Parts: sequence; structure tokens; C-alpha cells
Amino acid sequence: HLARSAQARLVLVGRAALPPRAQWDAMLQDHALSAAVVQRIRLVRSLEAAGAQVLPLAADVTEPAAMRRVLTETQKHFGALHGVLHTAGVLDDGPLQLKDEAAVRAVLAPKVQGTIALCSALDAAAKDAAMRPAFVALFSSISAFAGLAGQFDYAAANAFMDAYAQQRADHPHTQTIAIAWGQWQDVGMAAALARRLGMGEIDIDALLAHAQIH
Repeated sequence: HLARSAQARLVLVGRAALPPRAQWDAMLQDHALSAAVVQRIRLVRSLEAAGAQVLPLAADVTEPAAMRRVLTETQKHFGALHGVLHTAGVLDDGPLQLKDEAAVRAVLAPKVQGTIALCSALDAAAKDAAMRPAFVALFSSISAFAGLAGQFDYAAANAFMDAYAQQRADHPHTQTIAIAWGQWQDVGMAAALARRLGMGEIDIDALLAHAQIH
């Protein structure tokens, strides 16, 4: 939508780097290439074909220095930053009794440490008016209040996002909001799980049953 309606300039940040653009044509012909990499290259190209300018960057959102580098590259490439969507997340459903600390930390990290690192980097960059986005949208979840089976750590991570947005309500430059999403039909972690389970359209009852079993 942003590409088609506004010819948006998009910075897409993920943990894994894409290959150099000069290699994309050849790599798309290489059937040994990871399907995930092929899909990401094609998605970037589809955004650009729809009218966007896309800058793919690799960074761990939980690392403050990495977020500062992302903002530096954003300003160098596009000159300004108008809005931020924080969509990172890890979903690892399972009973509380069977979770270890490392698994819980992995679920908490992108939404807790990631939110803190991202917003801290934004606050540091705000000395330049061009780097004061109008909004930061934190992609929270109904898990924060819905009591979904097997999601105690994921619920906690999203509850943190909700509280963090409230805490920043009086921020002088940027409106911070938390959106409590449910499952998306075509993209996101629930859709990916549905595909792994061989489902077509997402069956919420089946997903919950899967979480309770596993």
C-alpha cells in the first residue's frame, strides 16, 4: 500500500543480510539458493515495481549500536525518517513447565530489548529534526490480554510493548502507539505456522489446539 499510494522510501531491517544487488539476477537462477533468500529478493523487487525505493539493511534490533547504524544509513540514503514500524517478534509456544530461561529470553528479546534499543536510538538521533519520525508503531498482540495457551512469554513481551507506548505518551516529537494485532491471514508468524502445518487459510482453533498439544 505504501509503495503504490505514496511511492514510499522504505528501510527494511532484518537479522539476515541480503546479497549485493548486483548478484540478484544470477542468484535467482541458482536453484540451490535458499528459498527464504529468493523470497526476500522477490519481495523487495515487487515493492520497487509498485513504486517504492527500498533499502534493505541487516541488524539485530536488540543491539543499540546496530540501531544507531541503521538510522545513520537511513539518513545517508534518504535524508529523513518519517515513521517507524517495529514488527520484530519470536513465537515459541509451549507450556510454562517445559520452558527454560534461554527460550524465554529469546521470545522477550525482540519486543522488550528491541523496543528499548530502537527508541533509545531514535531519541539520540532526534537532535536532527529530519530524524524525528511522526510516529513509532509497535506491533503488539492480543496475546497480551487474551490468555492464549502456551504464550506466557509472548504475552509478557507484548504487554511490555503496550506499557512502553503508554509511558511515551508525552514524548515531545514522536507519537508512540502499540497495536494489538490478531493473526494475519497471509503474512506474519501465525500465517507461517499455518503453512508449516499444511493449512490453507488460518484456522485459529487448530492453531490453538496445536499450541496446547506442543
